[in-house]
Amino acid sequence: MSQLLHYKILATATLDYLKAHFSKSIIVDGRSHIGEYYEQQQLLVEKYFQKKATGLLKKKFESLSGPLRKRGDQAFARYIAERTGQQLDVVSEAQEAFQQRAAKFLAKPVNEQRRSAGTNNGYEESPAIIAPDGRKRLHIVRGRSGQQMTSSVTIVFEQSSTGIYCKLGLDEELTAVWKDNDSILITSKKDDLPETTKYRQVQSFDELVTIEYAEG
Repeated sequence: MSQLLHYKILATATLDYLKAHFSKSIIVDGRSHIGEYYEQQQLLVEKYFQKKATGLLKKKFESLSGPLRKRGDQAFARYIAERTGQQLDVVSEAQEAFQQRAAKFLAKPVNEQRRSAGTNNGYEESPAIIAPDGRKRLHIVRGRSGQQMTSSVTIVFEQSSTGIYCKLGLDEELTAVWKDNDSILITSKKDDLPETTKYRQVQSFDELVTIEYAEG
């Protein structure tokens, strides 16, 4: 088998695994941005294969599979072995990745280590607002992104998380509450600050949550 075909098979198998396991991890207003990204990557794999760009196919496989390998995803390793015959030592790769992160952290001066270990970074995050079933939570985040202040709401599911509301500027009256396990009410200050994100539904696998809005 040529190296060109070898890496095309590996990249395609990796994308199939990612689609099956993560395309439905976050769906907002009926749209899976993650799934769309994987479809775009599949088109690139086909393009590189047609152009006989072995190097690009190899890099694509490494970039797609890298996060899975570095966290020691053994289910992924078994899938690749069964699908392609390629053996991946994800345990060793995960250990090496951890050691590299630890060495990089310890190489910093102590004051930088303390800053890196902190969670502030200019942001103020509310205590978790936990759903009645205890399986989901919300966070209100206010802080600076570059030169721009933002106020936002993030939802955290058991296997994924995403922002569901964001406006430019500081809204100290922004609140979010669970009406029940499957619906949220977000209340924001009535002002002229532009809203950059305002989803009405968010889904993670089989859990669907609707979002209502009000102005205080």
